[in-house]
Amino acid sequence: GWKELDAKLREREGRAADKKSNRLFYFAIPPNVFAETGDAIKKACMAPDGFSRIIVEKPFGRDLESCKDILHRLGQHFDE
Repeated sequence: GWKELDAKLREREGRAADKKSNRLFYFAIPPNVFAETGDAIKKACMAPDGFSRIIVEKPFGRDLESCKDILHRLGQHFDE
């Protein structure tokens, strides 16, 4: 799960010479799970002392309405 991923990332980051950690999460997943995945990352996997970013692969929803919904839901957890 997400907590296990966070633990593995922290272990690897702890071995780095530069103790500041930045994390990029690439979403090559269906648009209908973008928001819940972003929420899970926000709750369990954010970088402790660096930045966390998500990269979202297109398509970004089925239409303009679903795109706006995804943007709103992700915007609750991440800045643009």
